[in-house]
Amino acid sequence: MPPSFRFPAPDVELWGSLASIYSIGSKVLSGGTGINSRSLRGYRVVGRLQDGVSQEQAQAEMSTIAERLAKDYPDSNAGTGVVLVSLRTQMIGDYQRPLVVLLVAVGFILLIACANVANLMMARTAARDREIAIRRAMGAGQWRLIRQMLTESVLLSTTGGLLGFAPCDLGACSYCLV
Repeated sequence: MPPSFRFPAPDVELWGSLASIYSIGSKVLSGGTGINSRSLRGYRVVGRLQDGVSQEQAQAEMSTIAERLAKDYPDSNAGTGVVLVSLRTQMIGDYQRPLVVLLVAVGFILLIACANVANLMMARTAARDREIAIRRAMGAGQWRLIRQMLTESVLLSTTGGLLGFAPCDLGACSYCLV
């Protein structure tokens, strides 16, 4: 897998090839028991399709290999097959539609929160009419006042954004996936 690949399970720390496990198992175990047993089932393998190969092509090739193994080893491979599923489908499954609805709901809540903050900023600016009038009377230009308001808004939004991204204490909450 490429170095950027991260399996979406927090306990995966090591990637290895099954070939090395089987070669170790064949030296330790004898008689086709344990890890070398042909009847051992239940492996879930994560792989990346080669560029230009569709999932249908890969499924057809894997089905051909499974049929050949079933013919060569009828005792252990009869009635078995291979099903290729994308990692996204495997992880999300039937929850794709509810997750999209949840994403839209969160987006609307964020939009409402932004509108509330903008409303608070407008109310604060309206309450500062006297201060702005005094600054104008003292000779402050329009651009100077706009710069002051923008500076305060940027400082407030940057501080809020940094507090929103601040790392939490991992032991304090169960929602952290880090």
